[in-house]
Amino acid sequence: MRRADELVELERLAEHLRARAAQERGGLLAERIPGLRIVTGDAIDLRGTLAAAGVRGARAVLSGLPMRVVAADAARRYYESAFELMPPGGAVTQYTYGARSPLDPAIVDAAGLEAEFV
Repeated sequence: MRRADELVELERLAEHLRARAAQERGGLLAERIPGLRIVTGDAIDLRGTLAAAGVRGARAVLSGLPMRVVAADAARRYYESAFELMPPGGAVTQYTYGARSPLDPAIVDAAGLEAEFV
């Protein structure tokens, strides 16, 4: 197998494992919170992912995306899409394992958001 083919195969395996882990976490949340609807998919294309699942809006978004490594333009589009899908007062909870906010302050400013690191 050529090196490029090996890398493609490793990336497919990594994507499968990421998707599987997301589904398992979603299932656990759904078990613990009755009535919760879990949608998994490409979070950067949030609008498209929700549309494919038949979801036209949300009151909250829970995300574990590694936002510090997501391109600034993609991150801005993600947050703008999330808040466009929500009524006033909606919230995105972005969890991280880092010791600082996962949001780049420039993205927060560019999107006109308020962010709090808890």
